[in-house]
Amino acid sequence: MITAGPQAAPSSVTLPASATVSVTASNPASGALTYSWSKTAGPGTATFTNAAAASTAVAFSAAGSYTLKVTVSNGQATVSGTVNVSVASGGSSSSQAKVASFTLVNATTDQDIAPLTNGGVINLAVTGTKLNIRADVSGSVGSVRFALDGNTNFRTESAAPYALAGDTSGNYEAWTPALGSHSLTATPYSAAGAGGTAGTPLSIGFTVTNAAATAGPQAAPSSVTLPASATTTGSVSLSGQSVGITSGNTGSGATVDNTSGSATASVQDGTTGCSIALFRPSTGEWLLDLNGNRQWDVNGADGLYRFGKSGDLPVTGDWNNDGIAEIGVF
Repeated sequence: MITAGPQAAPSSVTLPASATVSVTASNPASGALTYSWSKTAGPGTATFTNAAAASTAVAFSAAGSYTLKVTVSNGQATVSGTVNVSVASGGSSSSQAKVASFTLVNATTDQDIAPLTNGGVINLAVTGTKLNIRADVSGSVGSVRFALDGNTNFRTESAAPYALAGDTSGNYEAWTPALGSHSLTATPYSAAGAGGTAGTPLSIGFTVTNAAATAGPQAAPSSVTLPASATTTGSVSLSGQSVGITSGNTGSGATVDNTSGSATASVQDGTTGCSIALFRPSTGEWLLDLNGNRQWDVNGADGLYRFGKSGDLPVTGDWNNDGIAEIGVF
């Protein structure tokens, strides 16, 4: 059944290069032929790109002489043949595969966020939750295998960019790491599919947090009253957050309260009562209880204003001396 070969091209290679082995066969009977390549002798491993093909690339993990065997079958009869490949050690160290660093990537924008180094902290409140990690490599790299925590084969990438959670032609897949401590190792290989010679790996440890409630500037004292004539007389729950209530004489007044971990404020409206205001530090939004019924109305009776950004502290006061308190941020 074998009419030509098996043969290797080239028959001598230098690491980390690979060779192509092939065989030509015909079937005296009708039907398809099947092929199976394997290593029968050699000092290291031989990794075939497709061991079930008539022609396939093969990469080697170590220098030396290898004997490769192909078996051809038509389902009734089986024949085999062998071919020898000589593998020499690699040349300069500059060609050796190496993972040089890790980079944290925003998977929504496909833009780099920052280098991720040993002992680094990923704060999901700052970076967002749709992330990825890229292994930055040097030398002749055919693939990178990632080990995350206890999973020694979390993912193997055979084309750049070498991303922990994968990508499609540079469009990074989204991945959200669990809160807590993690260990990450990336090992480069000279051939695809973690084949060929393993290069120099890189291992780091990092921690994932979500510090939205505690991040940002702190105020001392955490509660102030503007002006002094206004007083805090109670609290009310608005959208599940504690909001102070300010009452007092006619005129402008406000209380800013950051003791619960979220910035809130009550604003006296300049008449004889007070309006409750909620500032969301994660979005920079003010929610104003304009009709004074101490609840949020979605029918337009209350107001939603975007004024500020994440991490700001809310302040209110009569900035233009018109007797009415206005919102602000610090």
